Amino acid sequence: MKDIELAKKHLLENNLSLVIVKDGKVVVEKNERGIKPLFMAVLEKKDTIDGGVLADKVIGKAAAMLSVKANLKCIYTKMISENAIEVLKDNNISFEYDLKVPYIMNRTKTDSCPVEKMAKDEENVEHLIKKIKNFLKI
Repeated sequence: MKDIELAKKHLLENNLSLVIVKDGKVVVEKNERGIKPLFMAVLEKKDTIDGGVLADKVIGKAAAMLSVKANLKCIYTKMISENAIEVLKDNNISFEYDLKVPYIMNRTKTDSCPVEKMAKDEENVEHLIKKIKNFLKI
């Protein structure tokens, strides 16, 4: 089984929020909401996930930028934003998704996700990381 197929299967069968697979092994699995699971994986396990594949429930521009920083090769997601697609295409990361949306909404569905807003006009991933750290209070 290809890594991306394993990641997708593991995500869906175990109702997780994020799965990263590398060389046929699940190296990260999380069931937390928002950007935090991917953010922490990129910060704490960069060497472990480098070259791996990601299955995640939602990919917005910030998650796409973090995926580039982590050198992920392929992504499966249930929902992806148009800005995330641009980032992934620009960085030659293959992806598949179930639903494309103009932008990721906040949890109450009343506005854009705060992290999506942070990433909207940001091109520098290091600046974005600082903004996310402040947002998550890490």
